[in-house]
Amino acid sequence: MKDYTDGYSYTSPTGSFPAGASWCGALDMAGNVWEWCNDRYDVYDVKEIKDPIGSTTAAGRVVRGGSWRSSEPGDLRCGFRDNYEPTYRDDSYGFRVVRGTTAAVVTPPAK
Repeated sequence: MKDYTDGYSYTSPTGSFPAGASWCGALDMAGNVWEWCNDRYDVYDVKEIKDPIGSTTAAGRVVRGGSWRSSEPGDLRCGFRDNYEPTYRDDSYGFRVVRGTTAAVVTPPAK
């Protein structure tokens, strides 16, 4: 967004915005760098409530979350997705670290 500055010329250091933590404490999920995901890009039904399995043959890989270069506010959320060829390189792309759980569903704490 051209009229906004977060005080950094490019990416910001991890944890720079603790007030933006999710309900489970996750930080930096949107807006710093586009995050490469394991999924190949495919269109899926937005009504699916479980993580949909993407294409097994598509060339493009999913990227999520927007970056410091994003010009559209709607890009700056962890659920926004786009796709690029996995050989594409740019300083506004990074990766998403994930950790598996044994629980099938994570429930937010009661308010």
